[in-house]
Amino acid sequence: MSNLNAVDRAFLLVRRQISIAYPPGTSVPGTEELARVLRLPKAHVHRALRRLDTLGEISLHTGSLPVRLSPHEPHPRDRALHGAVRDRIRAGYYLPGQALATGLLGEEFRLRPHHVQRALRFLVAEKTLRFDEHGAYGPGHYVPVGSMEAVA
Repeated sequence: MSNLNAVDRAFLLVRRQISIAYPPGTSVPGTEELARVLRLPKAHVHRALRRLDTLGEISLHTGSLPVRLSPHEPHPRDRALHGAVRDRIRAGYYLPGQALATGLLGEEFRLRPHHVQRALRFLVAEKTLRFDEHGAYGPGHYVPVGSMEAVA
């Protein structure tokens, strides 16, 4: 850890504390309490919590404590996109082999690009989508051939 800057070190310490002390589904202390317990600057802890939220390891809700998420649980803000993509594939709106316009999905669901990627990784894990680095339209998320049966 000696080659890491202070913010990255704080991130690793906050992540470790949360993974050890708080099982999925439980509330995680807020910024001030974690900063006090870990003896870190509040600003570093705040950045670490935001990063963990972006990674989908916790869910930050305005006005309440963060909640640790299960590795197999979509982030609460991603569920609408997650369900809509699945429903659109089932309905034939997205066809096998089609690339998803992730930028438009982000606009539609008011998600930043990294949050769209976070949401889509669960659809890739369940094989509803596939990520293809060398896809027909470039790197991106594609509806797999044979997906109608898989999603139904």
